[in-house]
Amino acid sequence: DELPNLYLYKYDKIMSYQSVPKTGKQKIGIPVVLNMYENIPFWWTFFDDLGYEIVYSDRSNKTIYELGQDSIPSDTACYPAKIVHGHIENLLTKNVDFIFYPNMPFNFIEKEHRDNEYNCPVVAFYPEVVGANMDNLNLDTFYMPYVTLNNKKAFINNIKTAFNGKLPHRKSELSKAFDKGMKAYIDYKEEVINEGQRALDYALEHNKNLILLAGRPYHVDPEIHHGIPTLLRTLGCVVVSEDSLNTFADQKKVNVLNQWTYHTRLYDSAKYISNFKNANLVQLISFGCGLDAITSDEVKEILQKNGKLYTGIKIDEGNNLGTVNIRIRSLLSTMKGDVNNG
Repeated sequence: DELPNLYLYKYDKIMSYQSVPKTGKQKIGIPVVLNMYENIPFWWTFFDDLGYEIVYSDRSNKTIYELGQDSIPSDTACYPAKIVHGHIENLLTKNVDFIFYPNMPFNFIEKEHRDNEYNCPVVAFYPEVVGANMDNLNLDTFYMPYVTLNNKKAFINNIKTAFNGKLPHRKSELSKAFDKGMKAYIDYKEEVINEGQRALDYALEHNKNLILLAGRPYHVDPEIHHGIPTLLRTLGCVVVSEDSLNTFADQKKVNVLNQWTYHTRLYDSAKYISNFKNANLVQLISFGCGLDAITSDEVKEILQKNGKLYTGIKIDEGNNLGTVNIRIRSLLSTMKGDVNNG
């Protein structure tokens, strides 16, 4: 039906970037994990323009997780990080020429005047963890360069250095591919924002409960979110994501020292959703995420200051939705159906 659900929309949109298999093309394996979800529109377009075939790891599930379980160095990491090992193992079975998984300390700068461009340490440097702990991984064909997408010149130099001549393209070709990749990423972000606006308008027009399911880009992974967006859909809720609404919010600083892109989206979208009576927020939290101890408190404070209820759902390996169902139904029972037009 037409009931908007940004989590289902984003997953389908991201996975629509597919290569057509063609004999003679070199195959680049890309693990569909962590920040790679959000960056796939860029990376697919970049490598496709250079003439490569992009091969993704399979859709996440318990089997994928168990494939890489032996090489996980610490069980205290969040589930989205631990499942990376299984995705790399899965790519090793796909006969790719090399696997590309870059270290990215910095994310895109979303507001020029803000200091929110960092990825969290796990997202930024997990390729190093993989390279140091997976014994069957050939590091000669596992490329994990340090790159930033905020500086084209630095990006091109780092890419050429990382591939050590094995990416036989002139700088002009890499520059052209970079520009196309950035356009694809910007177009993708605009489509998400437009769908977020459609979801908001739909909720207001049809007097539907609007749930901001607040998390991170990798929470669109069905194995990571355990079907919670679909559960909300069956309960008649319009579901939006933090990155579909955060640009509409006021950009005032928060009470915590904030330097993380994903966290800024949480705070801004929590502020924005507070403007609507038929809306509320559910935050997806990983047991192994130490930073969520801070984000959950700050999001809760923002919501309560504006008369909203805070609902945090801790998710990782466990996938029993019984208690989640009860908590969400309890939240919905407290929400009024009338609409506040702001």
